[in-house]
Amino acid sequence: MLNANVNKELDDDLLRNVISACTKLELNLAQVSQQLETDIELDIVQKLNLVVDKDLTNVAKLKTTLKKCILDMDSARSRYQAACRNSSANGNTKADSIKEELEEAETKVEQCRVS
Repeated sequence: MLNANVNKELDDDLLRNVISACTKLELNLAQVSQQLETDIELDIVQKLNLVVDKDLTNVAKLKTTLKKCILDMDSARSRYQAACRNSSANGNTKADSIKEELEEAETKVEQCRVS
C-alpha cells in the first residue's frame, strides 16, 4: 500500500511538472506570436502611410490635371466643329489652326493618361 501511494505521488509530480512545462511553453508561444503580429502590423501600417501620404496626393493632382486637359480638348473640339460648319463661308485657315489646337489637346490628354 505504501508502495502504491509513493508511485501515485511520483506520477502526480511528473504530471504536474509536464503540465507546468506545457503551460510555460504555451505562454511563451503566445507572447512570441503577439509580438510577431504587432511587428507585421506596424510594418504594413508604415508602408500604407507612405502610400497615403505620397501616392494619393500625386494621384489627386494627376486626376485634376487630366480633367483640365479633357476640358481643354472638349473645348477645342467644339471650336473645331463650329469652325468646320462656318468654314465654307470664311475659308479653311481658321479651321486648320483650330484643328492643330485640337490635336495638341488630344496629345496632352494622352500624356496625362499615361502618367
